[in-house]
This record gives sequence, C-alpha cells and structure tokens, in this order.
Amino acid sequence: MASDNLRLGIVPKHSYKPPGTGQPSWDDIRAFVAVASHGSMNKAGKALTESQATVSRRMQRLENDLDVRLLERGVNSVIILPAGYDLLQTVSPMSEAVQEISGAMSAHRSDAGAPLKITTTNTMSLFLAAHFREIAAAIAPRSFVVLPTRRILDIVRGEADIALRMRNPSPDRELLVRKVGNVMFAVYGIKDHDGLPMVMPSGDAAVSKLRACAELVLAERTKGPQIDELHLRLQAIKGGVGVGLLPYWIGDSDPALFRVHDDPFGTFTDDIFMIRTARSKSDPDVLALAEALARLLRKHRAALSGKQ
Repeated sequence: MASDNLRLGIVPKHSYKPPGTGQPSWDDIRAFVAVASHGSMNKAGKALTESQATVSRRMQRLENDLDVRLLERGVNSVIILPAGYDLLQTVSPMSEAVQEISGAMSAHRSDAGAPLKITTTNTMSLFLAAHFREIAAAIAPRSFVVLPTRRILDIVRGEADIALRMRNPSPDRELLVRKVGNVMFAVYGIKDHDGLPMVMPSGDAAVSKLRACAELVLAERTKGPQIDELHLRLQAIKGGVGVGLLPYWIGDSDPALFRVHDDPFGTFTDDIFMIRTARSKSDPDVLALAEALARLLRKHRAALSGKQ
C-alpha cells in the first residue's frame, strides 16, 4: 500500500514539509560560505575535508530548505546569485562569532604560554595571513592567533593583546596607541566592467567610511549587492557581479583586475593604529609582537599605499 501511495505521488502527512519552511542546518550554511569563499565545490570540499558530492548535496538541501536558488553550478566553478549574497551578508555575524569563540575563551585562561591574540579587521587579517611565518619567527617560541572581527574587543579585560584598528580610540590612560601605517583602496573591476553596478559595503555612510567612499562612485554606477566580507567582495568583483573597493595590495596583485576609479586625493584611505595596554610594557612577548607588526607594516608600506 505504501509503495502504491508513493507511485501515485501521495506523501504521508507526517513526512510532508512545504518548501521554504525547513530549518537550514548550520553545517550546510558553513559549507555554502566555503563554496562562496573558494569559488568551487571541489575546493570547498578540500577545505572542509568533505567530498565534492557531499558539498553538492549540502547545497541542494540548503536551497530546498530555503526554497530559493543560491548559486549557479558550472563545470569547475560556481556563480553566486543575488539571494546567495544576501545569505552571506546575513550569516556573516554568525561566522565571526564562531571564529571569536576560541580567542574569547582564552582570555579567561591563566596559561602564560597561551597564544598572543591580535584582533583586527578582515582586511588586515588577510594581510597578516600572508606574513604569518615572519611574525611567528619574531616571537618564537610563543605563538599567536588572529581574531578578525568588526566587534571592538576589550583589550583591557584581556580579550586580545594587540589590536590593529582603522580608528583612533578615545584617550584612555590604560591604552597605548600608535599609528603604524595606512591602507589605501581603489575601485576595481574586470576588463569588461562598463555598465556593471557598484558592489556596496553595508551600513550608514555617516558611520562607515568604506560605505561613504563607495557612494562617491554612485554618480556613474547603479547600486549592486551589499557585501562586507573582503574575500567575498573580491570573488564577486572577479566574477563580474560588479565593481568594488579593494585594497591596493590585493587589487594590484591580481592580473584579472583593473583599477576602474583611482584615488588621487586619498579619500579611500584608512589609517592603521596599533593599540595595546599600558601594562604590556612589562611583557617582552607582547613588545616583541608589537615591534614585529610595526616592522612588517613599514616593510610593505609601498604596497599598502599603492605606490609599488
């Protein structure tokens, strides 16, 4: 009888789930973020230590649960659709929170040999990632971790040892603040960028400098999707979704990208401030890390400012 029902398309009432009412799995969402970040299911599978077939099934299940198409599947790549970028924007705080868990908990441990914690923006975390070996050598045998987040971690309470931030904090006797460089941006796009919209950071232009800079370009462009995560914005620009702001050191190093709008007046510039506690002056490991970071930023000043 059950097989007759299935053959006739009759589904038992208790097993029926209307499309769009499913609760998506965090593992499936995490897989989708990996697919968007790496640009293909095969590369995402390697990053997640899962097979490509498993990642593909996760994408299908996620789309079924949400009742919306998130991506176009190619032979060796994927194209993120507008609904996919909206999902990435929505889950970005969740991804950040997961990344911060280990660092936040380490603030409550008394292990003097625990990794030193650097909190910074996504842009600067990608820059540091390219130079991990150099930083590690400067503070060996002590190790370090990078906590990329837009949330301002409390250094005084031990949530991080050093912060690299784009804003000078309010004066505080417990903090030592030092300007260590700047990072400059330009608007990049693929070769055939005419008519493409502007990929926008989210937020209020009165608060977000990056949003304010992006809006300066809108006289010549329509608004495209909002994408805050730098690596996702890079993928969208390279995929022809639109043009958008990228740091010089990323955009100039990619042969597939071209400067669409340069920045001769320095409007698209962020100063970089290093922040640590006054008591860190007595911690040789924190001092060594601070000097290693300052030295690294001096060494790559030309690339960060677009003069290289």
